[in-house]
Amino acid sequence: MPAKVLQTALTHTDRLEFLHNELDTQDSNYTVFLYFFELNQSIKTGQRVFDIYINNEIKLGKFDIWAYGSAYREAALNVTASRSLNLTLVKVENASDLGPILNAYEILQWIQGTNQQDGKFNGYMSCQIPYITYFASLLIDN
Repeated sequence: MPAKVLQTALTHTDRLEFLHNELDTQDSNYTVFLYFFELNQSIKTGQRVFDIYINNEIKLGKFDIWAYGSAYREAALNVTASRSLNLTLVKVENASDLGPILNAYEILQWIQGTNQQDGKFNGYMSCQIPYITYFASLLIDN
């Protein structure tokens, strides 16, 4: 992840929500990569705790960037979806002082491939990036 991307973030007192309605109409496998960097170095473990949902299903509960002693953390979440993907980060009530933060995310769609030499199916061999979203720094310049 470029350092410039991590210098900016979106945050909210309660929730962040991102809806993508342009997915394939058939069920497809995706990996959602999330990138977090706590910009406020005075924040400590337990002050910013949130749940991460994809399509209203909790994927990571009580997520805390500082839980492993670092201001930087990544998450990779696998999901099967068709038509739309809703990524939602929600503050854990009564367990957190601050709402969620997110610096960037990527959504990759996995494409099934074949071995070009023997034509047999070899599982997931490659992926396609239908879109990449970097917050704030994307608007500054590439």
